[in-house]
Amino acid sequence: MGEGEEPDPSGDDAGILKGGGILQSVERFAVLALTILAVGGFALGSDRLVDTRSSKAIGQQGTLIVLVPTRDGFVISSDSRAITLGVACDNSVKIQIPKRPALSVVAASGTATWITARVPLWPHDPCGDLDKNGVTIFDPKSEVVKYLEASGTQVRDADLQEIANLLTAKIIAVAEKEPAYVSAFAGKQMFNLILAGYEPSEQRTYVRSIELNLSPDGRALAANSNDFNLPPDGRPGYLNFGDIDNFRAVVFGEHKHYLPPSLEELLGKPSIRDVSNELAADVAVNLVEAAKSAKMYSIGGAVSAFRVTAGGVERLK
Repeated sequence: MGEGEEPDPSGDDAGILKGGGILQSVERFAVLALTILAVGGFALGSDRLVDTRSSKAIGQQGTLIVLVPTRDGFVISSDSRAITLGVACDNSVKIQIPKRPALSVVAASGTATWITARVPLWPHDPCGDLDKNGVTIFDPKSEVVKYLEASGTQVRDADLQEIANLLTAKIIAVAEKEPAYVSAFAGKQMFNLILAGYEPSEQRTYVRSIELNLSPDGRALAANSNDFNLPPDGRPGYLNFGDIDNFRAVVFGEHKHYLPPSLEELLGKPSIRDVSNELAADVAVNLVEAAKSAKMYSIGGAVSAFRVTAGGVERLK
């Protein structure tokens, strides 16, 4: 992808990278219940698809999230770019820290914030226009944070089906008020939510993700989930979420010279228990920086990073 070339939003967050240094200890992949979007006689259909270039219904895309497990917990990082109607704004918060359970984080990629705004945006300051006049109609990341805080359930034990049901109910509510907004996702991924938690008694990191997609005819929601169980004797590596297909092609292709030297050091360690917090932080932060240096349009802005250990959650950047 060349400088200034915009990625296809439908390809954002196509999955979790496998192979060459990417963690592969997937404990379970599940297809959660399929939900038909029909409430009180209302049903989404492909005839409701709209051209978002002329619609007030818009969302945010673009993300790279990196998680590296360590002997003491994990480090998670993200960029801060959100792409709305082709406009890149570098002020998005993609990682949130729930008040409880302890030692947990929630992150999101894909169209992780649903907003409506007047169009066209201010030509001289489109990001400022979105900040001032954009109205958030659905924030799935915040919904999951509220769920965890209310239940107090550890990430390891969270009921992903229950979370998917909660999110589906919210989407149906949005669809009843903004049908064009939701039907515009037909045949595409909506968003991917990442829940990560550290269990000090087990010295183990749990990473769980829920991806929601809308069927091509715009009438059904499918929720898929991944579970990663990362024990201290597991193979070192990292997890990626977001615009990973482009990330792989660009950063591990012609721009691999931007990859941090610490990545090779990480992959050379015998096990996760040999990975220090400092090494993990260097890899997590600088993989995102590598994507920025490679001029990936979907990834940019300041890097945000957190370290999670038995002592708590600490913001690094």
